[in-house]
Amino acid sequence: MNFRRTLGVVAALTLSLGFTAAALLQPRLTRAEAGDWPMFHRSIDRSGFNSDAANITVPMMLRWQAAMVAASQGLVSPIVVERQVIVSSADGKLSSLKAEDGAVNWTYQSASPVASTPAADGTRVYFGNNNGEVTALELSTGNKLWTYQATGIVKGSPAITSGGLLYFSTAAGRVYRLDAATGNMGWTYVVNNTSASAAPTVSTDIVYAAMENGNVYALDIVSGGVKWTFSAQGGIQATPVLVGSTLYVANDNGDVMAVNTSNGTLVWKYTIAGSPNTTTGYTGSDASARRLNTTTSAVVASPAFANGLLYVASINGDVMALSPATGTVSWKATTQGAIYASPAFANGLLFVPSYDGKLYAFQGSTGAVAWTDVVGQTQSSPVIAGGSVYLLSAGGMLRAYGQAQATATPTSTATATPTAGTATATPAPGATVTPSATDVAMPTGTPVFATPTPVGFATATPTPPGSGLGSTVKVGILPWSADYNPTNNRLYVANQGSNSLSVVDLTTNAVLSINSGGVSPSAVWVNSATSVIYVANQGSNNVSALRAGADAVNDTISVGSLPVAIAGNTTTGAVYVANQGSNSVSVINSTSNTVTDTITVGNGPSAVTVNPTTNVLYVANQGSNSVSVINSFSNLAITTIAVGAGPAGMAINPEAKRLYVANASAGSVSVIDIDANAVIATIPLSVAPRSIAVFPPANLVYVTQRSADSLAVIDGGSNKVVGMVNTGAGPTSVLADTAGARLITTNSTAGNISLLPVVMLSGPALNSPPKGSTLPSLGATLNWGAIKGATQVHFQVAPVNNDGPAINLIRNADTSYTIAPPVMGAGPYVMLGGMTYFWRVRMTYASTALDENSALWGPWSEQFSFITPAPKISTVALVSPADGEGVTTRNPVLQWGNSDTSVFYYEVQMSKDPAFGTGALYWELRHGAVTSPPNSYTVPAQFPLDAQSTYYWRVRPRVQGDGKPLDWTTARSLKTP
Repeated sequence: MNFRRTLGVVAALTLSLGFTAAALLQPRLTRAEAGDWPMFHRSIDRSGFNSDAANITVPMMLRWQAAMVAASQGLVSPIVVERQVIVSSADGKLSSLKAEDGAVNWTYQSASPVASTPAADGTRVYFGNNNGEVTALELSTGNKLWTYQATGIVKGSPAITSGGLLYFSTAAGRVYRLDAATGNMGWTYVVNNTSASAAPTVSTDIVYAAMENGNVYALDIVSGGVKWTFSAQGGIQATPVLVGSTLYVANDNGDVMAVNTSNGTLVWKYTIAGSPNTTTGYTGSDASARRLNTTTSAVVASPAFANGLLYVASINGDVMALSPATGTVSWKATTQGAIYASPAFANGLLFVPSYDGKLYAFQGSTGAVAWTDVVGQTQSSPVIAGGSVYLLSAGGMLRAYGQAQATATPTSTATATPTAGTATATPAPGATVTPSATDVAMPTGTPVFATPTPVGFATATPTPPGSGLGSTVKVGILPWSADYNPTNNRLYVANQGSNSLSVVDLTTNAVLSINSGGVSPSAVWVNSATSVIYVANQGSNNVSALRAGADAVNDTISVGSLPVAIAGNTTTGAVYVANQGSNSVSVINSTSNTVTDTITVGNGPSAVTVNPTTNVLYVANQGSNSVSVINSFSNLAITTIAVGAGPAGMAINPEAKRLYVANASAGSVSVIDIDANAVIATIPLSVAPRSIAVFPPANLVYVTQRSADSLAVIDGGSNKVVGMVNTGAGPTSVLADTAGARLITTNSTAGNISLLPVVMLSGPALNSPPKGSTLPSLGATLNWGAIKGATQVHFQVAPVNNDGPAINLIRNADTSYTIAPPVMGAGPYVMLGGMTYFWRVRMTYASTALDENSALWGPWSEQFSFITPAPKISTVALVSPADGEGVTTRNPVLQWGNSDTSVFYYEVQMSKDPAFGTGALYWELRHGAVTSPPNSYTVPAQFPLDAQSTYYWRVRPRVQGDGKPLDWTTARSLKTP
């Protein structure tokens, strides 16, 4: 936690005359549209309460999830408007996803990271970035409408009023009012020497701006002038909540205060006490972060107000409900981790993520835990809209939780089938009644695959992500070599035929062409520490130096004859140029851009590389079939290693301590142990190689085969060719971007570059449960083999024909996952008994979070199956009414019990016919854990039983898929009044 204290605050106010007279009138203020959550904590009063979400109940199931780029450990929160979920990420991307399935509607790339939650109205989306830019996008398309340049990182999330006015705050201690339609500034209020992390809270006449200096400023909504100032006696990062004429404020000292909005006086104060939780939060150096490491009872999560209680969560892990009138504690619950995320409330449930890795749903009236799910550590606040709860969880995964859904119809020997629809008429004789279910039916979770096959898996073709993997980009004539700068995501391509340097923005694939400053540029190296680009021009015997962002050469450095290769050392700043015509290497000082030494090497040096760990320089000599090993500090030779004929390219794997040399004339690759400086293997190739690159995480080697338009893939562990990757025509160079898990080739014949994903060549081996085995219980631990370099794992478990809940998860590169058996009243309600399940696993080398459609996933493993143990009818007992009992209502409650607590899903039948074969038949599916009381069925009010009649009823555990339906319990009878 940043506990800065600033004295001597000087405030200033700027009023723009650019607003129309109408815009300066007091705005019409409304809460969020029904069902939406269009800004931080839902509404301009920041209550965190969705009163329109009466269909939020627990337990909940994961409907879908989408991989986003983590934003300061999930500091931002999503919003929901017009069935769109909008979320920003640390790479500056704003994404709109469909609320129903997480499919992408549009994306917008901001110029810098976005550290605050966006806001939206019915037509526009508004957000601010770390450059101080506030931008409005068209809601339906993501097209930019306007941008306003503010001062300071935009940390206080915007508030948008129905009168078309936008309010936000920045890290420079400024509060702004803009016209939402035009971006014109109405006024600015400035507090020097402080920052605003809290979002503005807005009423009909006042904007409440809380600052980290501990003050709350009540600003006139029309003029921006100060009406009063309240000192909270502690830094404020939590956004205040407005309820009627009271503003609720929480500070870094753990104080929760009620402030009279008419004059800014304190009404009451409650101080959170007790031992602080030792779980800590964000400790990085991200300038946009506002929640830092602390061991206090500070409140950085914005309180929520609903149903007559103020809900507060603290860094010590406490969640409590306070009386808004007096501040007395109504109830308190404790989690096992710090709480940074602001609570959200709907339908009697308070949703709170904790740093113990769980998302909690507390009963709002008592504080009892109603439901939890494991989401990992996150500071993002939950959002409730349209019957779903959305959370940006650990690792940048956006999760959508929904209510339980009805399953498919059961397999049965009876004549009628249960459904989950709503009946609209009184049942006729011989009809099957489908009552409207007031209880939630069986949860099916997210449909794992769009088109189920007999084994439960659909076939889908992965689509490349937005970075353009799998695509080609047109560049200059005869592109020969390239290098990549991860700092700005730019690729620099030396085009021999057009004497140019192509600068490719790999975010948009836009290309800028620059004169190379010489003739026949053949090689390029980027100093990632300084972003200076060096181009070796073999036709003019010089090297061009360009600063990133420049559109012309800054320096030209004369070197030896025919400079064909270039490399550098970011640690020492030295640049090395292989001069094929003069059998030498020129050493350039990157500070002065002058040649400081010339090293004599073998005949026809064609490639050069530096070991970044040892600073040893390696030069491939094409004319003498050797590699020169040089001490880069003294520029003296250490040794010379004989390799195959015509060495043309090299690459080093410092982790494996291997140097790979592509021998063009010999058609082979030499493998050198760099500790021993000796060739330990020679790998034959069917096509002459030229360039080479390594992907250290997986110990893979990629070799260009120009005449075959492909890359040979070599396993660095076995030194064998294990695959082939197609490229564009005439690949002359290849480089591996480890962070992006991608390969980039320059294709000289095609005049383009290829962007190719680094994917695994095979899926992991599945270990247990053994294929086709029957489990001893409804739980299972899935085990599979590890793959070197894997960063994430995607596994799926699906019942036969997708008939029931399924699991579709992406996690860190684990080698096991445990599916806990269901327990009545506790969950998880996933596995059903007596049926076949199929499972499979795949992995990736990607270092950023992937969604399941990414091209970076490797192939699936072999598919295994297991069978769950069938439930037993002998464990089920009918409880009430007693057999033959006369009930007092025509809508009785039928209840049963089961000594097997892992069974939770049932079929219920009721009929006047004791054989259940003729007449009207009630046949329902019931999730016993969510009915009230548990394991029960209530005859719906719209379909009462006939008066003075005898009915028979029976129950059995539900068996789906390929399972065999169980016998029914012995039927009981009841008599209606």
